[in-house]
Amino acid sequence: MCEHQENGGYTVDGSFGTYMLVNADYAARIPDGADPLEVAPILGAEVTLNTRTSDVVDEVRRATGGGAHGVLVTAVQPPAFGQAIGLARRGGTIVFNGLPPGDFPAPFFDIVLKGLTIRGSIVGTRQDMAEALDFYARGLITPTVSSAGLDEINDVFARMERGQIDGRIVIDYR
Repeated sequence: MCEHQENGGYTVDGSFGTYMLVNADYAARIPDGADPLEVAPILGAEVTLNTRTSDVVDEVRRATGGGAHGVLVTAVQPPAFGQAIGLARRGGTIVFNGLPPGDFPAPFFDIVLKGLTIRGSIVGTRQDMAEALDFYARGLITPTVSSAGLDEINDVFARMERGQIDGRIVIDYR
């Protein structure tokens, strides 16, 4: 892994342009007929839950018969990192992909007894992106997403800081 890699939106400015020039080898193909606003936040899930209306850990354990084999954490809120340990079944793997500030407490007793593997990943692969879009194209997942205009960006950030956003919000530059 490159110790000096540059990541758009983190280590360099990026991701807020009307147009971007991208090498076709690194651009994901959006399936024909897909709604770009629904495709934007896709991470790949067979079960979706509203964290405001359910106990996510209990619901996932019930839906999977004991917990998820793999948990991908893309959120940037520290509680999601701790929650991942409860979501994983014995022998499960947790991958941290989001980059929250600071640290989070880890229940080492649970990690050791459940035999969990915890990994970090700065980015997904092109294959991961293709598989996620394929899940969407086959109707296996339906993301929770809404849109807002660029003129609403300050309100979006305020709602985000208050924890009032359900799913993802895509900024529509049109």
